[in-house]
Amino acid sequence: MKEGMALIGHSNLEEYLDPVNYDLEFDGEMDKYQFYLELARSSLGEVLELACGTGLTTIPLSKAGITITGVDISSAMIAYARLKAEELTATFMEGDARTFESDKQFSMIYLTGNAFQAFLSDQDQIDLLTTVHKHLQPDGIFAFETRNPEGTDLSDEEETEWGSFIDKDGNHVKVSGTQCYDASQHIMHWVTMRDWGDKRTTSRIACRFTDQETLHALLTRHGFRVEHQYADWDKTPFSPLSASIISVCRKG
Repeated sequence: MKEGMALIGHSNLEEYLDPVNYDLEFDGEMDKYQFYLELARSSLGEVLELACGTGLTTIPLSKAGITITGVDISSAMIAYARLKAEELTATFMEGDARTFESDKQFSMIYLTGNAFQAFLSDQDQIDLLTTVHKHLQPDGIFAFETRNPEGTDLSDEEETEWGSFIDKDGNHVKVSGTQCYDASQHIMHWVTMRDWGDKRTTSRIACRFTDQETLHALLTRHGFRVEHQYADWDKTPFSPLSASIISVCRKG
């Protein structure tokens, strides 16, 4: 489809309707939490996480003493994040990262969970970066990760086993899925199937892939200087075939 038209035929939020089981499937990325915690500690001020989901990263940072706000477009995810953080000082707000408005400026803003890829059009990416730049203090840190198209298998795949997890009721849930890549829009369409034993659910998600050169130019053009790009949470330097591009930037 042409730029400016609908890129997908769904809300792109189907993965986020069951926050309790979402956490059970995706929690536990301790290396990632530590990476963002170290950055937050170096920023010496309030932190903002955009597209925070259920607070899988927000909450560990809050527990470590970081003053942090999390924003997410999904009301279900934000409600569960607030429930989990009842004894903490973290603030959670429902909102769209493209249009988020606050009177505050933050010393650090970040996205994780490859959330940058949820911004599917050029305008979506520009709006996100405009939000970040507006709400970031001078010389503040902006950090995020995204899958590297050069280090990812973008070929179409029929249903393949992806893994499993134990749900909130103790059931063993098998996870499988398909993928179909739209090279013209740089968008991967994933369909995830979860087999609960007595039922089978399906959800769809679309993610945009931006190569490292394009990403670097985009960030520079919108007021950020890229200080580091890593391949992994252990700060392995980025290389062309790395699976991830972890970018640490400063407001220019």
